[in-house]
Amino acid sequence: MTARLNLFGSLVVLALFVHGCSSSSNHQSTSRELLPEPDRLERIHGEKHNLDNRISAEELTLEVYAKTEEGLRKVDIRDLNWPEETTAALNLWRDSTNGLVCLAESPVSQSGDWSIGMTHYFDKKGSTFAYERATSFFNSICTDEVAVETISLYYHNGSLIDSTYTLTDTKGGALERDSCQFPYDYPYEVFSDTSKLLRAVGLKTDRG
Repeated sequence: MTARLNLFGSLVVLALFVHGCSSSSNHQSTSRELLPEPDRLERIHGEKHNLDNRISAEELTLEVYAKTEEGLRKVDIRDLNWPEETTAALNLWRDSTNGLVCLAESPVSQSGDWSIGMTHYFDKKGSTFAYERATSFFNSICTDEVAVETISLYYHNGSLIDSTYTLTDTKGGALERDSCQFPYDYPYEVFSDTSKLLRAVGLKTDRG
């Protein structure tokens, strides 16, 4: 178990944002704005891409927590010593002003057949402007290697204005969804702001 959690922890911190469905949540409006302005879409996509790059470049301050049945426990990122009873990992990234800009949750797969990263992206006001659920999984039937499923959602003023979906192999080749078998059924929720999300995961909101 310890070896599996150490590997799990390394994957969570280093590869939680691998760009790879389930039902969406009522925490974030799913009503789509009519004819969103092209420059608005471009800006929101650019903001997400910028945060992904800053995370990859380790330009943001990272906090890691282990979710257990007893609550959350902070994990030292220098050794990633995960509690045996860890059910999910939480990664929080903060900017130079200590503002929360990104929060990712990755549940532990008991079978080891899949790895899921569910990520909220926040603007300077603490509102969610993007959400991504990326899943890598084995035993898909449609490929002998790992399959990667990614759903990305983009918001403006609480309304869904754009979404993308991809299903590929590890080389980026497209896979047919109807030909794949999905060895997981993990629900996700999209929260509209940092306060709601931090409350849901069990963290205090006074820093949010």
